[in-house]
Amino acid sequence: MTSSPFPHLMIFTTIFFGILIGTYAFFMFSSSASESDSYPLAQDTRIFELLEGDDFMRAYENHPQGILIDIRTPAEFAAGAIPEARLINMYDRDFITRIHELDRHEPYFIYCNSGNRSASVMALMQDMGFQHVYELAGGIVDNRHLLQ
Repeated sequence: MTSSPFPHLMIFTTIFFGILIGTYAFFMFSSSASESDSYPLAQDTRIFELLEGDDFMRAYENHPQGILIDIRTPAEFAAGAIPEARLINMYDRDFITRIHELDRHEPYFIYCNSGNRSASVMALMQDMGFQHVYELAGGIVDNRHLLQ
């Protein structure tokens, strides 16, 4: 494994995007409550779950309509990705727009390299009203056996 020549830049960038996503979610959804938001649901049927590698893949295989999203960089994606994964680079300028355009009722399976970025994205998707989101625990670092 090679080390980055700019480790502090990667840490800063990750923190910056986490703050950016959190701020966007706060302003986007805190002031736009609808009437249905005023009344609690009898039962919350949304699912946001952190799954270990094999359980993550089993859940994905059990959801034929499931969408697998890799939020790593294009270079990371090119080095190896889980089969059928779509790349939506978290560092792209239009990342939030691309997530916002997704159907909130479909099940999504997200992963990154280590689990840090996907945890931020899962929280964002929860705030945006997505119904079913599953995250790969430990990311690719802990689940290299899933790559192709």
